Amino acid sequence: MNILLIGFGSLGARHFQSIYSDYKEANYYIVEPNEDNRNLILNLDPNFLNQKEKNFILDSVDDLQYISYDFCIVSTPSLPRLQIIKSLLKHNIKLIIVEKLLFPKLSDYLEMIKMLDTFPPNIYVNCPRRVYPAYKKVKDLVGSQNGKLS
Repeated sequence: MNILLIGFGSLGARHFQSIYSDYKEANYYIVEPNEDNRNLILNLDPNFLNQKEKNFILDSVDDLQYISYDFCIVSTPSLPRLQIIKSLLKHNIKLIIVEKLLFPKLSDYLEMIKMLDTFPPNIYVNCPRRVYPAYKKVKDLVGSQNGKLS
């Protein structure tokens, strides 16, 4: 299994922890240019880099190998996301999950809309708040008022 993680800040590290606990034998490709964030990997597993034949830490999406990836999680700041997604479309990836907020500018969304016809049906946006009890309650309250807030 080939797992691609792009961005290894707090959220990326959390994704890694949850995936790595169940899939230690997978091949990991982690894109993270920030040295401090790269050190988070070693804090989570000091032996991670000792397995250089199966675990890779890269500076850029442009450094990715052209292999098939089982899934990819993009948890970068929103500013570079459009370019990252464009780059990922060149690779064979079965499932892509992108953290919200997708983009910082309306123009990025408009550009993305123009490209949607070329997208494979395997890209999802992670919006976990929709499952939080407090947000469900707000949705219920808003829905009970026909979508109008008082």
